[in-house]
Amino acid sequence: MSAPASVARPVPFRGRSLGRVLLAILMFAAAFALGWVGFHTVKGDGSQSLPTLQATRVSRGTIAQTVSFTGYVEPGQDLKINFPASDRVTKVYVTPGQQVKAGDPLIQLDPTSLQSKLRQAQDGVVQARGHLVDLLQTSAPADVQAAEQALVAAQASYDSATTNLQALQAGPTPSQMAAAQAAVAHASAALLSAQQATAGPTQAQISAAKQQVTKANGDLTNANLALQAAQQQEQNCYVPPIVVLPGSKQPTYQPAPIDCPSAQRNVQSAQVQVTNAKAEVQAANDALDALLNPSAATAAAQQAQLASAQADLASANAAVAALTQPPTAQQLQQTAAQISSAKSGVAAAQAKLQQLSAGPLAADLAAAQAAIDSAQVNVDDTQRSIAEDTIRAPFDGVVAAVNAVVGAVPPNNGEAVELVDLAHAQVVGAADEESVVQLHDGQPVQVTFDALPGQSFSGTVATVTPSGTNSQGVVTFPVTVSIVHPGVTLQSGLTANASVTVNSVADALTVPVRAVQRSAAGETVTVIDPSGAMHSVTVTTGISDGTNIQVLSGLTPGDLVLVTPLTGGTAQPSRIPNLIGPVGGVGGLGGIGGRGRR
Repeated sequence: MSAPASVARPVPFRGRSLGRVLLAILMFAAAFALGWVGFHTVKGDGSQSLPTLQATRVSRGTIAQTVSFTGYVEPGQDLKINFPASDRVTKVYVTPGQQVKAGDPLIQLDPTSLQSKLRQAQDGVVQARGHLVDLLQTSAPADVQAAEQALVAAQASYDSATTNLQALQAGPTPSQMAAAQAAVAHASAALLSAQQATAGPTQAQISAAKQQVTKANGDLTNANLALQAAQQQEQNCYVPPIVVLPGSKQPTYQPAPIDCPSAQRNVQSAQVQVTNAKAEVQAANDALDALLNPSAATAAAQQAQLASAQADLASANAAVAALTQPPTAQQLQQTAAQISSAKSGVAAAQAKLQQLSAGPLAADLAAAQAAIDSAQVNVDDTQRSIAEDTIRAPFDGVVAAVNAVVGAVPPNNGEAVELVDLAHAQVVGAADEESVVQLHDGQPVQVTFDALPGQSFSGTVATVTPSGTNSQGVVTFPVTVSIVHPGVTLQSGLTANASVTVNSVADALTVPVRAVQRSAAGETVTVIDPSGAMHSVTVTTGISDGTNIQVLSGLTPGDLVLVTPLTGGTAQPSRIPNLIGPVGGVGGLGGIGGRGRR
C-alpha cells in the first residue's frame, strides 16, 4: 500500500436551522482555506505545489490478530539420574555437553546392590505366581459352607426386617394388647403395694404382730415347762426304787421304770424347742418394733420401691399407647432402610457364594497374570543391568552435568548424571493479563530468537497456566510453547520472542489502521468519490494486525479512502489529480458536496 497522509475531514450534517447551516458552511470554508494554504509548498522558482495526500483502495484479504510475549528455552526433558548410595562407580562414560543416544552407557556401577534387587524381583515373581495358583484352586468346602451360612443369616435379617414392616403396618395383635394390658395391671398392683408400704402399718398389721409376740411368749413358756419335765425324768432315771419282795426280808433294787437314753434325748429335744421359742419371741418383737419404729434404710427402700413401681406403670401405659397409635413416618422409613440394607446383604452373600462355587473371575485371573508379567519384566530388566553393570541413557539428549566419581559413592543428593532433551525444546514465556485471556492450547505460534537472527520457527501453544504471578503489581501468566526446530539445537535459556495468532479472518474487507479516525461519536473514514469530493463515512471495525484493520460495515471493495500521513509535514508534493489516478481529478476538492453515500 502507498504511504498515507492526513487531511481534515468535513463533518456531515443533517437537518438544521438555516442559520446554523450557513455558520457551518462559513466555518468549513475558512478551515479549508487555511488548510489549503498550509498544505501548499513553494518551489525553488517561486511556484506553488499541492500537499502530499495519501489514499488507498479498500480491498479484501486475510487479516490475523496476534499476541506477543517473550520467554526462554527449556529442554523437553530434564532427567536427574541417580542410583543407591551403596553402589560404587567403576567407570564414567560421559562428560558435560556430550550428546548421547537412548541406550548409550553413562555410568558403570558395582553390581552388588543390583544382585540384591534381582533377588527381590525374583521373589516378586514367585509371589505373583502363588497368587495365581490360589485363584485357580477349587474353593475349600469350609469357604463354601461359610458363604452358605452368611447367606442364611442375611436372608434371616431380610425376613425379620420385612416382618417388622408388616407388623407396623398391620398394628398390634390381640395377644400383644392383652400382654400389654396385663403388664399395666401388674404394675398397678405393685404400685399399690409400694404406696401402702410407704403409708405406714395398719392397725390390723400391728394387732397381728402383737398377737404373734403373745403366741411366741406362750410357746416359750410351754417349751420351758416341757424342758423342766424332761429334766425331772432324766433325774429319776438315776435313782432306782427299793422294793421288798414278798417272803424276803432283804430289800431288792428294781430297774428304773424310765429308759435313761430316751430321757436324755427328750431333754435335748426340749432344749432345742426352748431355743427356737426364744428366737420366735425375738423375731416377733423385732417385727412389731419394725412396724412401730421403721428405720431410715427401710423408709428409703420403700421410697425406692415406690419410684420403681411408678416408673414400671408409666412404661406399661406407654407400651399400651404405642400399640394403639399408628406407625410414624420415621418408623416406616427406618424399617424400609433396614429392609434395603438387608436386601443388599442377601445379594452380596449370594454373589460371594456364586463366586466361590463358580471359581475365579476372568478379570482376577487377568490381573494375576499381569502381575506375573510385570514382575518378570522387573527381573529381566535387573538381569540386563547386572549383565552390563551400567546405567544407560533413557532418551536421546545432552549431558548437562556429571557428579559421579570413579571409586566413590554418589553425592548426597544421589544425582549422578543430568540429561536434557534439547531436540524437543520448548519455550516458556509470560503473558500479561490482557493477552492471556486470548490464549488457549493448540493455537499456532511463530517463534524467533535474538541469538538466531533471520530464523523463525513454527509451534503451538502447549499449556496456559490458569494462575498468575504478581510481581510489583504486574500480573503475568506462564505460557508453554512447543516448537519444531529440526536440525537446529536450541540451548536451554535462550531468549525467545513468541507471536501467537489468536484470531484470523479470510477474505476480510480491510483498510490501513491510519485511515480510521476515532472520536466519542464513533469510528469514521474519509472517502473520496470519483468527482474528487471527500465524505466522512461511519464504519464498524473488527480485528487488526497492527497495520491493517477489518471493516465490518460502511465500505465496499474498491472505495478510495484517505490515509493519515506518517508525519506532520509533507514528504513529496503531489497534486490532487495525481491522488485520484484513474478515477479522475478531484475538481479542486469541490466543496463538501453532501452528507456521504452511506
